Amino acid sequence: TRVTVASLHLPHTKEAAPYRNYLVGSIMDQLVSQSSGGGVILTGDFNMRDFEDKTTEKLCGGHWKDAWKLPKTLSQAISRDEERQKRNEV
Repeated sequence: TRVTVASLHLPHTKEAAPYRNYLVGSIMDQLVSQSSGGGVILTGDFNMRDFEDKTTEKLCGGHWKDAWKLPKTLSQAISRDEERQKRNEV
């Protein structure tokens, strides 16, 4: 099975949300079109806020999974939530 892997680093500001959505959508479309039906892994620093998640996860048919949302332990989940609260992203 062929797997396509790519990495990105998107703009970080809250105001860049529409541009991030455009960029990630374009990248995902390109990866899916070149994947020959195999798996696709897109990794990197998306710099997205919580309010952007649903829009991004629906791109390209909605089969994307956000690894950030899949903590290995409850303590990791709590730690991530605390970090977001400190940055006023919740």
